[in-house]
Amino acid sequence: ARGRLRAVPLRSPVTLTLAVTAAVAIYGTVRAGPFILVNGLVTGAIWALVAAGLALVFGVMNIPNFAQGEFFLVGSLSGYLVFTAMNARVTGGLAWIVPIITIVLGLAVGMLVGAVLDMTIFGQMRRRIHEQWVMNTFVVTVGISVVMINGYQLIWGTDYRGIAAYWPAPPIQVLGVGIAIDRVMALAVGAVAITCLLYTSPSPRDRQK
Repeated sequence: ARGRLRAVPLRSPVTLTLAVTAAVAIYGTVRAGPFILVNGLVTGAIWALVAAGLALVFGVMNIPNFAQGEFFLVGSLSGYLVFTAMNARVTGGLAWIVPIITIVLGLAVGMLVGAVLDMTIFGQMRRRIHEQWVMNTFVVTVGISVVMINGYQLIWGTDYRGIAAYWPAPPIQVLGVGIAIDRVMALAVGAVAITCLLYTSPSPRDRQK
């Protein structure tokens, strides 16, 4: 069954990656203190989510999406615009709802952009291209990346934009290292998402059935 839990082989790339990561984390913690371990886990969870999206697009749609970072830009920019507009008007206990709305709307915008591009570009390519699909889609996504980056700069300029804090709460102390609630939530979402993908994806034996 495609959705059943399965054990991860001891010699799988996932196991080897986790082993090497754990060894590097322990070495860095011994040399530089717990900040390396804590910051590495949180930052790694964020990048793991981006990498998981890239792996899903390539594994399911067979598209080497060179514009994956730009799709991440669409979602994060949408979240930034929604958060800055709502945060100035919402105060008190309702301020905890603003980040949730921001995340949901950013996700929705990213999904909408992806669906539109699939219907208008990749859907047309599937009907017309039967050879060298990977190379053609790679070149197309490079072009999409250039268009999205330059379009962003034409509209919003090149200045850095970011959200200082999503949730109005003090940092959490872990091993003497302060971690913002935003990064804790990113770590939690990343851990849950990667775990679900790891244990619900079909094994090679299931794919052959």
